[in-house]
Amino acid sequence: MRLIKKDLLEDNYIPINAQNLQAIIQDYKRYLDYLEYDLKVIESDKHHIVGEKSKGFRLVKKYRVPVVAVAITDFTLRKKLKIRKNKKALS
Repeated sequence: MRLIKKDLLEDNYIPINAQNLQAIIQDYKRYLDYLEYDLKVIESDKHHIVGEKSKGFRLVKKYRVPVVAVAITDFTLRKKLKIRKNKKALS
């Protein structure tokens, strides 16, 4: 499921599939716990159903503000993002 800007502005929880996340970030749960319990930046609906529904996350109310597009001017970062985008397009 792709996110769109509208998703980021609503109060809804965005489902994050643990298996997909595990494939990218081995200790993803530690990072999510840090964001949720230590920094208090995100919150979870704490609900998942195996094979049906992934646990949902969203920013805490303090950080739910309109998203502003910003042009990336750093050449190195732009190059890395372009390479990543091209790799995704090939797979």
